[in-house]
Amino acid sequence: MKRLMILSVIIASILYSKEDKVIVSINGLESAGLSKRYINYAQYTIQEISLDLEETVSKMIGDKYSINIHFTAYEAVENTINVARDSLNIIIKTVKDKYPDEDLVTHSISHPYKGIQGVIIGKVQIQVNIDNSINLDKSIDISKKSSEIFDWIFMDLQDCHECISYNNVDMDSINEKNTLTLNRDDIYDDSWAVIIGIDKYKYSDQLNYAVKDAEAVKDMLISKFDFPEKNIRYLTDEEATLSNIKLALDDISSSADANDRVLVFYSGHGETEQNNDGTETGYIIPVEGRQDKPYATGLAMDEILRTCQMSNAKHMLFLMDACYSGLMTENVKGISTPQVEGYLSKVANEKARQIITAGGGDEQVIERDEWQHSAFTKNLIEGFDTWEADYNKDGCITADELSTYLRENVTEDSDFQQTPQDGRFRNSGGGEFVFFGTRDTQIEAEVSLIKEKQVEDAKDEQSINKYKYQITASTTLESLALYKKSERQLKSGGILAVSGFLFFIDTGSSSSNNILKVVGVIGSGIGILYNLAIKSKAEKKYNSIKDIDNKDEKEGLAYNHLVFLADEAKRNRQYKMVTHGAISAYSLINGTEKRDEWGDELRSNSSLYNGLLNGALAWYHYKVLSKEEKALENYSNQP
Repeated sequence: MKRLMILSVIIASILYSKEDKVIVSINGLESAGLSKRYINYAQYTIQEISLDLEETVSKMIGDKYSINIHFTAYEAVENTINVARDSLNIIIKTVKDKYPDEDLVTHSISHPYKGIQGVIIGKVQIQVNIDNSINLDKSIDISKKSSEIFDWIFMDLQDCHECISYNNVDMDSINEKNTLTLNRDDIYDDSWAVIIGIDKYKYSDQLNYAVKDAEAVKDMLISKFDFPEKNIRYLTDEEATLSNIKLALDDISSSADANDRVLVFYSGHGETEQNNDGTETGYIIPVEGRQDKPYATGLAMDEILRTCQMSNAKHMLFLMDACYSGLMTENVKGISTPQVEGYLSKVANEKARQIITAGGGDEQVIERDEWQHSAFTKNLIEGFDTWEADYNKDGCITADELSTYLRENVTEDSDFQQTPQDGRFRNSGGGEFVFFGTRDTQIEAEVSLIKEKQVEDAKDEQSINKYKYQITASTTLESLALYKKSERQLKSGGILAVSGFLFFIDTGSSSSNNILKVVGVIGSGIGILYNLAIKSKAEKKYNSIKDIDNKDEKEGLAYNHLVFLADEAKRNRQYKMVTHGAISAYSLINGTEKRDEWGDELRSNSSLYNGLLNGALAWYHYKVLSKEEKALENYSNQP
């Protein structure tokens, strides 16, 4: 009994502490023109911002606040790492001028270690709620601190006078309003599902875990979300023929009534076919289908769309653990945002036809023995087991929240080889397919998190802190600059030694020898002064960024300088390689010539030795990277 009480306290403390005080939502990244890689960068930036902001404010007033940031992307610019600041400002202004009636701001897209990679221009609304119990002076201090962070997030936020609102509120009453007030029975009368998993294809490549994926999803729907087993059509391997799949879809879609939900899960091969008009059509491949003949043997997304149009169901969600494009979707925004009061009631009662696929047409589904699942299904199950896919902590998980969770975690688990895609079918409403959690579901999730935390704590400290000692671009540039400085000093020392040797060596008493000695010493002195006074390019580049306070800007510029120095050093190395190679070839050709027995013999041997020496130097410059190239390579190839 005592252990049970302790566990209850731990669960309660996690439920209390894990509540997000800073909620950041960002919409429209894909429609703004961002590629998958830059969407991942943007999500990283948002995550870091949330943590920094929450840590800063929580240190000041504990949990007596909440911050909601909602950003809608209008347009985006990628690959800005080599764009001058003035040029970038002109680009940003050009975009803003397209929307004269909107107060737009700019958000920087940052790579974890390579600085600013691009910008997103869009509209932001920031709401800061501070509890009434916090005194006025501390509230003002919080406003100043948070404004500094907001200005760092959005570089031109100071120009938007209505983007931020600070409110003194009763946080207890707000938290009460945010508690779950709807359950599944309020939204759905019944739940239906079609679940398909195919490993043993007759004419296509075999898979390993598609059937296990389907089985796990079936068990989850029944045990966690009360899908009646009699309402589930379950097809695996030889049962999953084209005709059986179409019959199951027709049966379920026609059986569902106007207040029901339908979920379709498919794990197997997907293919994309290019059409002559430049469009694409996606296909799922049944057990007897051929990957090289998707049109003749597969189920086209057109037919999936037709299934959606035929069904009376309020909500339909297609979870397709296959990579393909041509989804027959369109850009349809939701009817509201999660921070708006009444959001759940609105989206749960509007029609929705949504789809989430494991990746795009040019990607492959990743399966691993250690998971016993694909990356997509592994994270689908974990998102519900831990309830971490419930981003706004309202007790339910919408299809949009699930898609965001899968995009973040599948992309990371697959080492950026696949990124889930989502969309709404044509004429889909603005609603949301909703997974409702029970109290038991959420307690199970918290217990799971406790276990995960214990496992993490038991890991090797070096593994946990693998990024603690991460090499940054600025430290790499600093090391290169120090090396170049030492190299200058060493050269000066060498010249000084030669100068001393020339000065003290006995060359006789002739005036010409004395003049040569003086000239040599003076030349050496000039060489020493030059090497000591004139800094290398690496030193100059580092000095130009070492005092910059903004970490992202500093890292971005440092990375640019590393690339510039490496490119220049590579060109110099290639020039030396070609030069020595040409001298070597010329010398070797002359080295084979013999015009007489004495003079030309000596000369041709000398040419031969010269050719071999220059050949060795050419090979050296071909094989051995410069210090600048090695610095960039070591930085880029770190874990």
